[in-house]
Amino acid sequence: YEYVIGPRLGRTSSKEQYAFMYRTDKIEPISNATYEDPDDIFHREPFMAHFKIKNGSFDFVLINIHTDPDEATREINSLTLAALKARDLFNDRDIIILGDLNADCRRGDAYFDEEDFSSPLRASDYIWLIPNEADTNIAESDCTYDRIIITRNAWEDFKGEWGVFLFDVLYTLDSEDAKRVSDHYPVWAEFFTDRDTD
Repeated sequence: YEYVIGPRLGRTSSKEQYAFMYRTDKIEPISNATYEDPDDIFHREPFMAHFKIKNGSFDFVLINIHTDPDEATREINSLTLAALKARDLFNDRDIIILGDLNADCRRGDAYFDEEDFSSPLRASDYIWLIPNEADTNIAESDCTYDRIIITRNAWEDFKGEWGVFLFDVLYTLDSEDAKRVSDHYPVWAEFFTDRDTD
């Protein structure tokens, strides 16, 4: 395994850093960039990386973000800007947006209303693979914070398989031990490696 990693980001002294880990025998990184955000829309700007399958035809762009809960709606609605920038920068239309989007369990102005279908990211150009009914956090609340969203162009490469990895159940961890690993469950989706027609 190897990784590509972005810069430490954040408006406050508390910073976060995005990274993509990949298998070197299966995937080759092409290039990466942090989204330039002159209007300061994002608390932590999305990290974008272009990859290709070594023994296949699928190449794709991953866009990772952890939205600020208090600004999640604005940031999620602006992710289409990052997708357009990535499409032009990497010359690829197979785009996969993922991360902790805080895309559920709206509390006042915090978090995102998952039933708000007026969001630009809900347009027909985008498909949300992790549905609203999935639970992606360890807490007793039932919230779908973590998402995988693809562009319509990546749909033909999607195998139709997605899920939430309940590691605490698999490894019989109590809630305290599970939270030492993460307070979020990993989400996943499968893609064909030989159908890309870009």
